[in-house]
Amino acid sequence: MNRIPLFLSLVVAALTPAAARAGGGVAYVKASSQLKSDTKPALFQALNILDGKETTVWCEGVEGDGVGETLNVGFKGAAAIDEVRITTGDARDAASFKLHGRVKQLDLKTDEKRHSFSVVDSTKAQSFKFDPVEVDRLTLEIADAVPGEGDEHATCLADVIFLSKGKAINGTFLDGKLGYNKGRAVLMGVWYGGPAGARDKFLDFNYDGTYWYSFRPFDPEVKPEAFGGKYTYDGGKLWMELPGKKSVEMRTAPRAAQDEANVLELEGKAIEKSLAGKWNDRP
Repeated sequence: MNRIPLFLSLVVAALTPAAARAGGGVAYVKASSQLKSDTKPALFQALNILDGKETTVWCEGVEGDGVGETLNVGFKGAAAIDEVRITTGDARDAASFKLHGRVKQLDLKTDEKRHSFSVVDSTKAQSFKFDPVEVDRLTLEIADAVPGEGDEHATCLADVIFLSKGKAINGTFLDGKLGYNKGRAVLMGVWYGGPAGARDKFLDFNYDGTYWYSFRPFDPEVKPEAFGGKYTYDGGKLWMELPGKKSVEMRTAPRAAQDEANVLELEGKAIEKSLAGKWNDRP
């Protein structure tokens, strides 16, 4: 098992005016680790928990039982979540379910709350309701696991469906939209800007080829800022839609040292000032 590293080595260009942000849907899932498959990179990717299919799964990729490994989930705008439906383990078939470890307790964490879900060791979906939380990001953490019988001690999770007032925010309607994309896998998730320890800028890259930038100042007298648009990654280049800008060139910083935050450095004379500078993939 290997942790898949995040490595940025891109040239970035800007295109046309930004689009308005859509609200509510799941924007991305970023895992702290992933069981690696050289021939099938999508086999255990984190996005697999979104599609409502037990035949697609995420498996963590660190030594041990996977306790403490996380999935960072982002939404397109504030989402009011009051229920989750969890399908644990590698539920592709009975043999795979026994072979790999299964999540026994899953914690849902926001900035203000934590909910813990005790999951029965079964391939059936299990529903958990709770007081609504309104968030644009949350974290799922493996708090306990049932060990598998195979030599690979990966713990797996088939699905997490988020619901709001009985309506699923993700599910089978995403089938066919979550295939593996190398460029997206590198960028997807939230990047943090601003002073260390007091991050006030956020840059989210979503699975559907859109991004969203937001500036949330701590000083109430400073005006917040937000805009978004489309992005594409192709052949080592990243194109982003920026408000009213022609094509500009940006570069990324070298890969960070092991166990340190990865850095995305956006540079260019014509780049939107808000985006210029260094972005980290950890708060």
